[in-house]
Amino acid sequence: MTLTINYFIIIIGDSMNKKGFTLIELVGIIALLGIIFLVTYTEVNKSIDKSNNELYQAQLSNIKASAQDWTADHISELPENDGDSIQVTLSELKQGGYIESNIENPKTKKQLSDTIYVKITKKNDNYLYEVID
Repeated sequence: MTLTINYFIIIIGDSMNKKGFTLIELVGIIALLGIIFLVTYTEVNKSIDKSNNELYQAQLSNIKASAQDWTADHISELPENDGDSIQVTLSELKQGGYIESNIENPKTKKQLSDTIYVKITKKNDNYLYEVID
C-alpha cells in the first residue's frame, strides 16, 4: 500500500511541473520582449524623423517654386545689379495666391510663420532663391 501512494505522489508532482512556466522563464521572456520593443521603437522614431525632415525640405522647395512664380509676375521689382537682393515673405506669397495659406511644419506640427522669407539674389544674370526661416 505504501508503494502505491508514493507512486501516485510522484505522478502528481511531475504533472504539476509541466503545466506552467517558471519565474525565471517568464522574466527571460519579458526581458526579450523589452529588448525587441526598444530596438523597434528606436528604428520607428528614426524613420519618422527622416520622413519629417524630407517633408520639410519638400515644403522649402515648394516655397522656392512659389517665389519663382512670384518673380515671373513682378519682374520690375527684381534686383538689377549682381549681388543685390530682395526679400519676399511667406505672407506675400500667400496673399498673392502663389502658395497655400496653411502650411504646417512637420517637425513641430505648427503653422509656418509668415515672417519666413525667400531671399532672391541676382548673380551672373540668374536669380538665386534661398529660404530663410
